[in-house]
Amino acid sequence: GRLAVALWIVLYLSFVCKVVQWSGTATLQHCPMSSTALAAAPIGEPLDSGEESKECCSGEARSPDDELLLNLPVFQGCSPEFKRLLLREVRIFELEAKGQETWWDRENDEICTLETLADDRLPPLRMGSIGQMLTPGEYACRGGDYDTKLVVVLSGTVEKLVGDASTSGRCIVRTLTRGDCEGLTEFLGVGSEQRTCALRARGDGAKIRYVTKEAILKLLGQTESGEAVDYVDPTAEFWDEGERDLPDPPRMRWPAEID
Repeated sequence: GRLAVALWIVLYLSFVCKVVQWSGTATLQHCPMSSTALAAAPIGEPLDSGEESKECCSGEARSPDDELLLNLPVFQGCSPEFKRLLLREVRIFELEAKGQETWWDRENDEICTLETLADDRLPPLRMGSIGQMLTPGEYACRGGDYDTKLVVVLSGTVEKLVGDASTSGRCIVRTLTRGDCEGLTEFLGVGSEQRTCALRARGDGAKIRYVTKEAILKLLGQTESGEAVDYVDPTAEFWDEGERDLPDPPRMRWPAEID
């Protein structure tokens, strides 16, 4: 009788150990911040990854949409490094808009944030964060809006409308498809900061991408010494005649792009 009782006790303890071991493994596998989950995450995987997460690549990787943006005629003549840093600013804008400021960098084994990202590093390429989708009939902007962003069409069709109307445009004067952009006068600061037209998606909708004027001004304000200054029109005179003894203006990092 005692042998049977001892055998049952051994079997019971063995069963309890198996249950505890299985429970611990399941908890580790389902914990998004566990070492197992982090080790399996690709470069740039957001910490709160879920169904909305898309495949991530290192910051230096580029998508066809990135190449399309950087090769627009407005950026012709810009150096490769200037374009690289412009892409950095565009990605930062898009990640902030989608609430993806933090990610796990598996390659460097660290948690990264936009706030602490080094000036020479690019955020990861996240295909799901590129651009903004417009539903059919949705407006990217309306006439009269204070908006200086450059609008680039990635897919679909966008209509440009002008004329007075409650919908900020009566007449369709242009149809934009992939590779077309609009808003150059506001973006380059050669006119008013108010939109002179409306942009509306048609058909099955469209996907667009923004480049902010602030991103360009930030880059143009960089000096060779690494200090940031307010961008100054290169045709303007820095000093009055009676102030020639003052130091020379700073040497800008991107003189060719400013010209």
